Amino acid sequence: MVYKLGFDIGGTFTDVFVVEEGTGDIVQEKVPTTPDDFARGVIDGIERVRSEHDVDPGDVGRLSHGTTVATNALIEREGVETGLITTEGFRDVLAIGREKRSDVYNYSPSKPPTFVDRGHRVGVGGRLSADGEELEPLEEADVLAALRTFDDSDVESVAVSLLHAYRNDEHERRVREIVERESDYPVSISSEVMPEIKEYERSLMTVIDAYVGPLVEAYLRELRTGLADLGIDEELHVMQANGGVLTPDDIGGRNLQLVNSGPAAGVLGARRYAEATGIEDLITLDMGGTSADTCVVRDGEIETTTEGEIDDVPLLFPQVDVRTVGAGGGSIAWLDRADVLKVGPRSSGAQPGPACYGRGGTEPTVTDAALYLGYLNPDYFLGGEMELDVGAAEAALETLSEALGRDATAIADGILDIVVTNMTRAMRLVTVEKGYDPREFTLACYGGAGPLFATRLAESLDIGATLVPAAPGVLSASGLLNADERFDFSTSAPMELDGADAGTVAEIYTDLEARAAEVAGEGFTARRSVDMRYRGQTFQLNVPVPDGPVDEATLETIRERFFDRYESIYGQADRDTPTEAVTWRLQADDETEGISTRPLSRDSTVGDAVKTTREAYVDGEYLEHTVYDRYELPPGATFEGPAVVEETESTTVVGAGSTVEVDDVGNLLVRHDRDRG
Repeated sequence: MVYKLGFDIGGTFTDVFVVEEGTGDIVQEKVPTTPDDFARGVIDGIERVRSEHDVDPGDVGRLSHGTTVATNALIEREGVETGLITTEGFRDVLAIGREKRSDVYNYSPSKPPTFVDRGHRVGVGGRLSADGEELEPLEEADVLAALRTFDDSDVESVAVSLLHAYRNDEHERRVREIVERESDYPVSISSEVMPEIKEYERSLMTVIDAYVGPLVEAYLRELRTGLADLGIDEELHVMQANGGVLTPDDIGGRNLQLVNSGPAAGVLGARRYAEATGIEDLITLDMGGTSADTCVVRDGEIETTTEGEIDDVPLLFPQVDVRTVGAGGGSIAWLDRADVLKVGPRSSGAQPGPACYGRGGTEPTVTDAALYLGYLNPDYFLGGEMELDVGAAEAALETLSEALGRDATAIADGILDIVVTNMTRAMRLVTVEKGYDPREFTLACYGGAGPLFATRLAESLDIGATLVPAAPGVLSASGLLNADERFDFSTSAPMELDGADAGTVAEIYTDLEARAAEVAGEGFTARRSVDMRYRGQTFQLNVPVPDGPVDEATLETIRERFFDRYESIYGQADRDTPTEAVTWRLQADDETEGISTRPLSRDSTVGDAVKTTREAYVDGEYLEHTVYDRYELPPGATFEGPAVVEETESTTVVGAGSTVEVDDVGNLLVRHDRDRG
């Protein structure tokens, strides 16, 4: 027997998903995340799979992993102390930053962190022109002086970002040679991390790569050792933010790509289950223990961007366009200075967790509210492995009741309303603000907590149908097994597209393809795109470049695609205004054979699936909900809400007026009464 194994580390639980090749049999486990040592939680999960399901780790033939190490280091500001070597006179580029206010009424917005103390930012002599020509030779003595500065401090990693290195990397490579010869510092250079125009963005991305890199590498070394001790000798594949995976040996110089990579796997899994039932347009919502992530799948293609962000830190590299909010099952409810109820972004995490976990938590969370209102079965959390304490949840909610003079039921319902509002706001960012009408999409809810809010979220956006995939609580772990190996390459070569030389563009892509072949090998699948703007604009839109030879027709197609994209987002496009191409991109995929859905075979009836009834609070009153066992629901089964569908890793709440159909692969397709929205 040979198995494919995917494991994903969340803020509260670590998920393990195993598929046996040939039979397609699936086993899955959810174990507590171990924040003090993430690798230990992974090993615990695999050990559980071995002991509970007789899966021999030595028979694993593919191994894929989603990690939050880089993301957590960035959010919590716990990366390594970093030094920056830059061009003389440009040491304060990071501190100056770029003016971009998300809140137009805030005239004193906080700037993103620099991640490098000013005393650790050192300028060196040497200068290149904007065309990459050497104006002044590199002052190697300055590089040695910078290293002495770092040696006298607590610097652990070095970033190198020299002016115009995206056009000529000779000086940066020489700096790296000197640093590696004279010290043991790991080095990140901008011409490899982000060889693109815009000095601030290129410098910041390089610093972030250096800031999280040593932590990522140490974690992966420890994890690989632990996996080897279990008898797993298969190469590890690690999820990137761009929706592909890389081996640890290929990650070198691409640590940045692991930031915000976790949500991408869930979108891959959701798309797989949606395709099986003929759905191509999705809004995905992955709600776990600490956060909720949302993304759009349009015509079967996952939306991507080169301008993301996390915790107000810009992330400027190719990535699945996921928006994240601090809205998870462990998100803590609290009162601000005006005694207004708020939820998140602070979370109880894996330790101590929500109050109802009985691990010492006392602050009220989303999970406590859902339990108190009857959405969760205290005796069937994690399939009965973990018993929830309703009394502890009530006690936590009472702390807010006393302050606000409202009963615990009203407080709990308010908490759920607020968390739904927070998630709805994020979903509007990936739909309405991009010109998409949410009503034209199906909402896919997954993660341990996502299906709890299927009806509430659909009503908030007037969406007619919700898809709850099979095994939604471990969907990210299963989605990992559908990720191709993926490499991204780019080069900035600004030019007006009107009248541009097609031969020059062809040479750019020939060079990018040669770079891809060096890393990905032969036989990769290439996808080309370019960042476009109107002449004089500062920011760009990414548009696809047609396959095949580049000629004048190709350039015209690029222009038309830019106009169409611009119009879809902003409502209009001036097709007579000159356009500029700025950064040319190539995505190289080494496609892998992923896992597929299989027909659900079950002889039970809807009646067999009924477990009991339970009262749950909805719209100001307690209603009796029929409780179903998802593992007993056969394909073709239909039933109406109000209902609760229970399974080991998640619970789905179906509102009154909604109907549920179980499709051939086990998805729950919930159709909502739009008149309630």
